[in-house]
This record gives sequence, C-alpha cells and structure tokens, in this order.
Amino acid sequence: FLYFIDKYIHKLIEFKDNDTRLAINGILSYITSKLYNMASTGATILGKLREKMHAKSLQGLIIPSSDAHNSEYVASHLQKRAFVSNFCGSAGTVLITKDKALL
Repeated sequence: FLYFIDKYIHKLIEFKDNDTRLAINGILSYITSKLYNMASTGATILGKLREKMHAKSLQGLIIPSSDAHNSEYVASHLQKRAFVSNFCGSAGTVLITKDKALL
C-alpha cells in the first residue's frame, strides 16, 4: 500500500495533550515545525518515518513537492519533500520504502 504523506500523517496524529487544539489544515505545519526544532538528521527522519510505516503496515510512502493546495510557491514550513530529503529543487518526488529512499 502506498499513501501520500498528507493522508499518512493525518491518520497518525494522536495528541495526548488535551489543551492542544489544531485544525486538520494546521497539522502538517505543526509536525514540520516540531521536527525542525528537533534539528533531526536525515537518517533520524527516515528512521522515524520507517517506524511509523512499519506500525501501519505500509510498504511505501510517496512525498510530493506540492502542498495541500497545489500552490505554485510552497511555504517553507510546508515543504515536506525538502524536509525529508534535503533537496530544495523546484520539482521532484520522494519514494520511501523499508530499505530504500528514492528522489
């Protein structure tokens, strides 16, 4: 099964803090900002994604360049592909499997 990261992350989020109230549209920015603040390395990010994939029995994960609105210019806090791969080019898609990460 392959899921786009937007759908994948929306299904994985479970907030334990009852005071945290985020709209569905803000979830990706929240996650990205928290991960950026952790100063994670590429290997750490891939490891965490693969753990979540394994927990959900996913064989692969597709991460596009676009945002949820398919905007021409994607805001920096919504650049999922750049965050995962460190590739900041204008086009590209990332495919992550349990043993490979392809751009």
